[in-house]
Amino acid sequence: MEALRPGLPETLTLRVYPTNFRFGDGVGAAGAAYRFPIWDISKGKEGIFPFYSRQLFAEVFYEGGRTWNRGGGRAGGWINATGAEVNFAMKMLRFLAIAPGVGVAVAYENVITTLLKLDSGQSNIS
Repeated sequence: MEALRPGLPETLTLRVYPTNFRFGDGVGAAGAAYRFPIWDISKGKEGIFPFYSRQLFAEVFYEGGRTWNRGGGRAGGWINATGAEVNFAMKMLRFLAIAPGVGVAVAYENVITTLLKLDSGQSNIS
């Protein structure tokens, strides 16, 4: 039986995938996002419940990662997620800044491995 190691858990969590979808001795992840404003509102309402509308913005993103086992166990393979979100930034009670939104994301596995196979002529497309 292997002893538990203290420290951060070595799990990979990406949007769309369930928690602990991949885990192992090592974890690597990468991501990129581009956020841009759609509408700069900048209006507020004073009173008992102050509310300040800031802006409506969108974001497109990519996240990817993989896990591996140092002891030569089964590797997790690269997983990917891409998507887009639209958020409404606001401030309530002068200190509570929130940005609720809606979005769509797509998860796909082993795309990099498949592309490498296609480049090397090992296509599995029938």
